Amino acid sequence: AAHLYYFKVAGGTAAPSWYAEGMATQFEGFRWTGSRYAFDRLSRSRLGCVRRAIEQGKHLPVEQLVASDALTLINSDTDKALVFYAECWALVFYLTQTEQKEQRDGFQRYRDAVDAGKAAPLADFFPDLKALEADFVKFVRRL
Repeated sequence: AAHLYYFKVAGGTAAPSWYAEGMATQFEGFRWTGSRYAFDRLSRSRLGCVRRAIEQGKHLPVEQLVASDALTLINSDTDKALVFYAECWALVFYLTQTEQKEQRDGFQRYRDAVDAGKAAPLADFFPDLKALEADFVKFVRRL
């Protein structure tokens, strides 16, 4: 459903692979509030995978993650593809759940750009991807 939504919303510009997969995997962590679905829960399997990758030094740095393509990884390195999907989930989860308002706001601006069909790179919204990665890794380790 998420892939179809972004295919329709993004117009002629395809959503970047990391974003499309990160948004799609958010559907794995939801709960019913009594009146609507809330997509704010942990995906335990994705979390375990990304934690192991971080601890073993095998995670994809954010700069590499956002430049990667799911299909290319699936066809070339299935282990890396599994880490890619887990990190996509974790990065979107982080950017929507972090207590750092400036990062949540930056991600909302990025999402608005993607929804409007713009092909703006994440670095346009987060100029210091290394700092974003450091905050992201700390967040994952605390989960």
